[in-house]
Amino acid sequence: MKSSESYIITEFIQEHFEGFLLHDSIFSCNPYLHRWDDARLIENNYEFNNVIEKYIFKEKSNNNISIEKILSINLKIKSLEKVYIYIDGSVINSGTENIEGLAGINIYDNEHNFIDEMYFSIENWISPIKAETAAFLIALIIAFNVENVKIFTDSENVYRKYYNIVKENSIYGARKILKKENNIYMWALIRQMLVKDKIIVPTLIKITAHANNVYHNLLDKNIKEKYGDLDRVYSINVNYSNIDDINYVVIWNNIVIEKRLRHFIRQYTDVRNFEQFLNLQRNAKYRKNQIDWYITFEYLKEKEGALVTSLWTSKRCRKKMQKLIEEILTIEHCKKSLFDLFKDWKCPRCEKKKETFNHVWRCKSQKKMMMLIIKNSFEFLFKEISDLNCYEIKKEEFLKFFQEKTYCILSEDTDNLTFIDVIKGLFPLDITKFLIDIKINKDHRMALSVSFLEYVYDETFKIWEDRCEVEIKKEKAFRINRAKKMSTKSYDPEYRDRKRFD
Repeated sequence: MKSSESYIITEFIQEHFEGFLLHDSIFSCNPYLHRWDDARLIENNYEFNNVIEKYIFKEKSNNNISIEKILSINLKIKSLEKVYIYIDGSVINSGTENIEGLAGINIYDNEHNFIDEMYFSIENWISPIKAETAAFLIALIIAFNVENVKIFTDSENVYRKYYNIVKENSIYGARKILKKENNIYMWALIRQMLVKDKIIVPTLIKITAHANNVYHNLLDKNIKEKYGDLDRVYSINVNYSNIDDINYVVIWNNIVIEKRLRHFIRQYTDVRNFEQFLNLQRNAKYRKNQIDWYITFEYLKEKEGALVTSLWTSKRCRKKMQKLIEEILTIEHCKKSLFDLFKDWKCPRCEKKKETFNHVWRCKSQKKMMMLIIKNSFEFLFKEISDLNCYEIKKEEFLKFFQEKTYCILSEDTDNLTFIDVIKGLFPLDITKFLIDIKINKDHRMALSVSFLEYVYDETFKIWEDRCEVEIKKEKAFRINRAKKMSTKSYDPEYRDRKRFD
């Protein structure tokens, strides 16, 4: 290569070169701690690196930089009298598309002299529990043949699951693993290392998060600083294909499914159905406007226990869904299947305009009532906040915030959210942000938001009930009953050839 040319080594990161400088400094001060950085010098010692090379993916038949780092640390700590390993995981931007996760490991000798450290990124299904579990897994791999190891973690989940495995001392079948656990393959691998590979079992110590443990707090601080320069962290690919009791690894779009399999299938189905709903032409504005779908779905679920079935709750949930998809039995909706009976009918209250979903709430006969409902809805929300006795906010300031918002106006708008959308059960994200700004915690926000939507549902349902009473009287006057409806099916030509409501 000419002096003017450059070459990029894709598998190397800046942290690796900085590590050489750091280790050189440590060697100068503590030569007794020195071990070879290049673990490839001991290729013939298979017992030394069998677990590491068995469970960490190689790249292009060569050890990558992650394996070299793990081998190097293992060699440094193998002959130490005692080893203390601190592990931690961290996640930022949770719940957003910019979510990132890191795990970190700091290693000390028996006198708590610093030996080495390793930070690596978390990919796919990122969560704090996965970050903590990944840190523990890599710590086990690093210290698989080292005696007198103590690992410190602040994760109750990791601590509990680890000692359950140690006490059980048994291998699970694939059915049980895929059915019961999150981070499926990580825990299956940990279980295999402890039970089948017979690694030296370390002592796991649970410490209080963010307490007075200097070393764990230092690790937590270092991990947070690493988010500022992700080029200096490792990427570790774990090889799950060597787990004896799992003959196959379940993947989706070339991503390993690490959630409970049944939960994943349910979540995947829910997302596909929601995507189809959101892509309907009638819902175009919901793709442009910010809606708090989490609260919307919580409102739609109803408060019913998992082991309880209530006909009243099921009926209420069905009616909420009908509002959401604008499929309540308005006159225009009835024309789709009973066109000959209702083709000349208008709104049963005003008798002037077509009764569409929007007209039900915008009919002039109900204008005063609807304006009162809008006013009372936000006053109800303020009262619920005040009743908590946790937050200070003036009523005038609270109501002033909502004065010019489009979702407080009873209108038809193809671009902006209106109060009709709130009636359907859609909760504006703007309200969520406002509640966050006035320091209302997550649990209270959820309860307040759902209560607000429930109040709107109950009040607007009264309007719908009154309308239905008027409609029933009119049908009786024209001698239209259920039998007549069933015997005179006819279809509006406008809807006959539609394959889906859009």
